[in-house]
Amino acid sequence: LGDAGSTPTTSAADGVPSDTSLSGSGGLHLPQQLEQYRGDIMDAAKATGMPPSVIAGQIWAESRGQLNAATTNVNGKADAGLMQVNADTFKSLQQQNPGLLGNDVNDSHTNIMAGALYLRDQNKEFGDMGAALRAYNSGPDKVNKADLSDTGGVGGSSYPTDVLNFAKIIESGQGNLPA
Repeated sequence: LGDAGSTPTTSAADGVPSDTSLSGSGGLHLPQQLEQYRGDIMDAAKATGMPPSVIAGQIWAESRGQLNAATTNVNGKADAGLMQVNADTFKSLQQQNPGLLGNDVNDSHTNIMAGALYLRDQNKEFGDMGAALRAYNSGPDKVNKADLSDTGGVGGSSYPTDVLNFAKIIESGQGNLPA
């Protein structure tokens, strides 16, 4: 989050079920791996105004629903949890939103809320969900609004498009999420 650029260390071989079939209620067709976080996703969406399908799409992109996913990004900082939140960003979000965040970045509710708050802040800053997602993945200083595939050397070039595509699949129930 903020300065991502690596893939979670967990994988299908580490216990992520390969079944990406979607179950739907409440307008979201979540993959089985995210169903247990439905309430946390909806709470974060309500608190931040961010679309629940985009939050779920980010979780899929960041961790495939692995609560204890952990990565070290290109600047040497560790990202943690479902939304891959780094410690510096989490600390800043805690100071700005003391009533919304707990103390444990690995708690699913806290992690999802932190990621959604950060996305909301980036969306306010850039006024565009694609640019907000680029900022989330690469850092706000790396956003090139003319070319959202430009990572500035940090993150994945297809991240904004991937998350928005995952969100469409999760919202519509049409299509398959990658394993």
